[in-house]
Amino acid sequence: MRTGTAGAPTSRSAWTGCKPPLGAQLPQAPGLWGLRLGALLALDYAAQPVGAAPAQLLLWQPVLQGNAHLTQFLRLRVAAQMLGDGVADGGTEALRATLAGGSALEVAGYTLAPAMAGALDRLDASRLPPPCPGPLAGTGAGRRPAAGAGLAARAARLAGGRGSMGRAQCVAGPAFWATQEIAEAPALLAATCAMLQEACHA
Repeated sequence: MRTGTAGAPTSRSAWTGCKPPLGAQLPQAPGLWGLRLGALLALDYAAQPVGAAPAQLLLWQPVLQGNAHLTQFLRLRVAAQMLGDGVADGGTEALRATLAGGSALEVAGYTLAPAMAGALDRLDASRLPPPCPGPLAGTGAGRRPAAGAGLAARAARLAGGRGSMGRAQCVAGPAFWATQEIAEAPALLAATCAMLQEACHA
Protein backbone atom coordinates (compact mmCIF):
# COMPACT_ATOMS: atom_id res chain seq x y z
CA MET A 1 0.00 0.00 0.00
CA ARG A 2 1.59 3.28 -0.99
CA THR A 3 1.13 6.90 0.02
CA GLY A 4 4.45 8.35 -1.06
CA THR A 5 6.37 8.47 2.21
CA ALA A 6 5.35 7.25 5.63
CA GLY A 7 3.78 10.56 6.54
CA ALA A 8 3.01 12.46 3.37
CA PRO A 9 0.14 12.13 0.90
CA THR A 10 1.29 12.02 -2.72
CA SER A 11 0.27 13.94 -5.80
CA ARG A 12 -1.94 11.12 -7.06
CA SER A 13 -5.32 12.56 -7.99
CA ALA A 14 -7.34 10.56 -5.48
CA TRP A 15 -7.00 8.31 -2.46
CA THR A 16 -8.55 5.45 -4.43
CA GLY A 17 -5.65 5.65 -6.87
CA CYS A 18 -3.44 4.25 -4.09
CA LYS A 19 -5.59 1.12 -3.81
CA PRO A 20 -4.91 -1.17 -6.80
CA PRO A 21 -6.61 -4.59 -6.99
CA LEU A 22 -4.72 -7.14 -4.93
CA GLY A 23 -4.53 -10.89 -4.86
CA ALA A 24 -5.93 -11.69 -8.31
CA GLN A 25 -2.95 -13.89 -9.20
CA LEU A 26 -2.14 -15.15 -5.71
CA PRO A 27 -2.95 -18.65 -4.43
CA GLN A 28 -4.15 -17.21 -1.12
CA ALA A 29 -5.45 -13.96 0.31
CA PRO A 30 -2.67 -11.41 0.84
CA GLY A 31 -1.76 -9.68 4.07
CA LEU A 32 -1.23 -5.92 4.22
CA TRP A 33 1.57 -4.12 6.05
CA GLY A 34 1.21 -0.37 6.47
CA LEU A 35 3.41 2.33 8.02
CA ARG A 36 1.88 5.58 9.34
CA LEU A 37 -0.55 6.84 6.67
CA GLY A 38 -0.08 3.57 4.82
CA ALA A 39 -1.65 1.85 7.82
CA LEU A 40 -4.80 3.93 7.43
CA LEU A 41 -4.77 3.10 3.73
CA ALA A 42 -4.51 -0.60 4.59
CA LEU A 43 -7.47 -0.33 6.98
CA ASP A 44 -9.51 1.50 4.37
CA TYR A 45 -8.67 -1.11 1.74
CA ALA A 46 -9.53 -3.96 4.11
CA ALA A 47 -12.90 -2.38 4.83
CA GLN A 48 -13.69 -2.03 1.11
CA PRO A 49 -11.28 -4.32 -0.77
CA VAL A 50 -10.60 -3.89 -4.47
CA GLY A 51 -10.05 -7.53 -5.35
CA ALA A 52 -9.20 -10.11 -2.71
CA ALA A 53 -9.83 -9.15 0.90
CA PRO A 54 -6.62 -9.28 2.97
CA ALA A 55 -6.23 -12.16 5.38
CA GLN A 56 -4.50 -10.05 8.03
CA LEU A 57 -3.13 -6.59 8.72
CA LEU A 58 0.11 -5.39 10.25
CA LEU A 59 0.21 -1.70 11.16
CA TRP A 60 3.35 0.21 12.11
CA GLN A 61 2.74 3.44 14.08
CA PRO A 62 -0.67 3.73 12.43
CA VAL A 63 -2.39 7.00 11.63
CA LEU A 64 -6.01 6.47 12.65
CA GLN A 65 -7.57 9.86 11.86
CA GLY A 66 -7.04 11.39 8.46
CA ASN A 67 -8.30 14.81 9.53
CA ALA A 68 -5.69 15.20 12.27
CA HIS A 69 -2.91 13.86 10.05
CA LEU A 70 -3.80 16.27 7.25
CA THR A 71 -3.68 19.16 9.71
CA GLN A 72 -0.22 18.09 10.88
CA PHE A 73 0.95 17.88 7.29
CA LEU A 74 -0.40 21.34 6.43
CA ARG A 75 1.38 22.78 9.45
CA LEU A 76 4.66 22.03 7.68
CA ARG A 77 3.68 24.60 5.05
CA VAL A 78 2.58 27.09 7.71
CA ALA A 79 5.93 26.66 9.48
CA ALA A 80 7.79 27.17 6.19
CA GLN A 81 5.81 30.37 5.57
CA MET A 82 6.63 31.68 9.03
CA LEU A 83 10.33 30.97 8.56
CA GLY A 84 10.38 32.47 5.08
CA ASP A 85 8.13 35.53 5.20
CA GLY A 86 7.17 35.70 8.85
CA VAL A 87 3.48 35.45 7.85
CA ALA A 88 1.32 32.32 8.01
CA ASP A 89 -1.38 33.58 5.58
CA GLY A 90 -4.35 32.28 7.56
CA GLY A 91 -2.84 29.04 8.84
CA THR A 92 -4.18 25.59 8.10
CA GLU A 93 -7.76 26.79 7.62
CA ALA A 94 -6.67 28.97 4.71
CA LEU A 95 -4.77 26.05 3.21
CA ARG A 96 -7.84 23.83 3.55
CA ALA A 97 -9.88 26.49 1.79
CA THR A 98 -7.38 26.51 -1.07
CA LEU A 99 -7.69 22.75 -1.41
CA ALA A 100 -11.49 22.92 -1.21
CA GLY A 101 -11.39 25.45 -4.03
CA GLY A 102 -9.73 22.90 -6.30
CA SER A 103 -6.10 24.07 -6.14
CA ALA A 104 -3.22 21.80 -5.27
CA LEU A 105 -0.63 22.77 -2.67
CA GLU A 106 3.10 22.26 -2.43
CA VAL A 107 3.96 21.06 1.07
CA ALA A 108 7.46 20.04 2.12
CA GLY A 109 8.38 19.15 -1.45
CA TYR A 110 5.19 17.19 -2.16
CA THR A 111 2.20 18.16 -4.29
CA LEU A 112 -1.01 17.65 -2.34
CA ALA A 113 -3.98 17.19 -4.70
CA PRO A 114 -7.44 18.42 -3.60
CA ALA A 115 -9.05 15.02 -4.18
CA MET A 116 -6.44 13.31 -2.03
CA ALA A 117 -6.81 15.87 0.74
CA GLY A 118 -10.61 15.64 0.69
CA ALA A 119 -10.63 11.86 0.95
CA LEU A 120 -8.04 11.88 3.72
CA ASP A 121 -9.90 14.57 5.64
CA ARG A 122 -13.01 12.37 5.83
CA LEU A 123 -11.28 9.16 6.84
CA ASP A 124 -11.54 7.92 10.43
CA ALA A 125 -10.38 4.37 11.18
CA SER A 126 -12.84 4.00 14.05
CA ARG A 127 -15.75 4.53 11.65
CA LEU A 128 -14.64 2.07 8.99
CA PRO A 129 -16.53 -1.22 8.59
CA PRO A 130 -14.86 -4.22 10.23
CA PRO A 131 -11.69 -5.17 8.36
CA CYS A 132 -10.56 -8.69 7.61
CA PRO A 133 -11.49 -11.52 9.98
CA GLY A 134 -7.85 -12.44 10.49
CA PRO A 135 -5.30 -10.93 12.89
CA LEU A 136 -4.93 -7.17 13.14
CA ALA A 137 -1.66 -6.19 14.80
CA GLY A 138 -0.48 -2.70 15.66
CA THR A 139 3.05 -1.81 16.69
CA GLY A 140 4.50 1.52 17.75
CA ALA A 141 7.96 2.76 18.63
CA GLY A 142 9.20 5.53 20.88
CA ARG A 143 12.27 6.45 22.86
CA ARG A 144 10.49 5.10 25.92
CA PRO A 145 7.99 2.21 25.81
CA ALA A 146 5.53 4.29 27.84
CA ALA A 147 5.56 7.00 25.18
CA GLY A 148 3.55 4.79 22.83
CA ALA A 149 1.01 3.56 25.37
CA GLY A 150 -1.69 5.81 23.94
CA LEU A 151 -1.10 4.40 20.46
CA ALA A 152 -1.32 0.84 21.74
CA ALA A 153 -4.60 1.61 23.48
CA ARG A 154 -6.06 3.14 20.31
CA ALA A 155 -4.93 0.20 18.19
CA ALA A 156 -6.41 -2.25 20.68
CA ARG A 157 -9.74 -0.40 20.70
CA LEU A 158 -9.72 -0.39 16.90
CA ALA A 159 -9.37 -4.17 16.82
CA GLY A 160 -11.76 -4.88 19.67
CA GLY A 161 -15.30 -5.74 18.69
CA ARG A 162 -14.55 -5.69 14.95
CA GLY A 163 -14.28 -9.41 14.33
CA SER A 164 -10.50 -9.24 14.41
CA MET A 165 -8.01 -10.95 16.67
CA GLY A 166 -6.36 -7.67 17.52
CA ARG A 167 -3.04 -7.20 19.22
CA ALA A 168 -1.13 -4.01 19.93
CA GLN A 169 2.42 -3.67 21.20
CA CYS A 170 4.77 -0.76 21.86
CA VAL A 171 8.55 -1.03 21.90
CA ALA A 172 11.44 1.35 22.54
CA GLY A 173 13.12 2.67 19.42
CA PRO A 174 13.67 5.68 17.15
CA ALA A 175 10.87 7.38 15.24
CA PHE A 176 12.56 6.35 11.99
CA TRP A 177 9.65 7.50 9.82
CA ALA A 178 10.37 11.11 10.83
CA THR A 179 14.17 11.17 10.51
CA GLN A 180 16.33 12.29 7.61
CA GLU A 181 19.02 9.76 8.46
CA ILE A 182 18.82 5.97 8.39
CA ALA A 183 17.66 4.69 11.76
CA GLU A 184 17.38 1.09 12.90
CA ALA A 185 14.67 -0.24 15.19
CA PRO A 186 15.66 -3.80 16.16
CA ALA A 187 13.04 -4.06 18.90
CA LEU A 188 10.31 -3.14 16.42
CA LEU A 189 11.59 -5.72 13.94
CA ALA A 190 11.68 -8.40 16.64
CA ALA A 191 8.13 -7.60 17.75
CA THR A 192 6.96 -7.64 14.14
CA CYS A 193 8.58 -11.01 13.44
CA ALA A 194 6.94 -12.44 16.55
CA MET A 195 3.53 -11.17 15.43
CA LEU A 196 3.99 -12.59 11.94
CA GLN A 197 5.05 -15.99 13.29
CA GLU A 198 2.08 -15.99 15.64
CA ALA A 199 -0.27 -15.16 12.77
CA CYS A 200 1.19 -17.90 10.58
CA HIS A 201 0.56 -20.51 13.26
CA ALA A 202 -2.84 -19.22 14.35
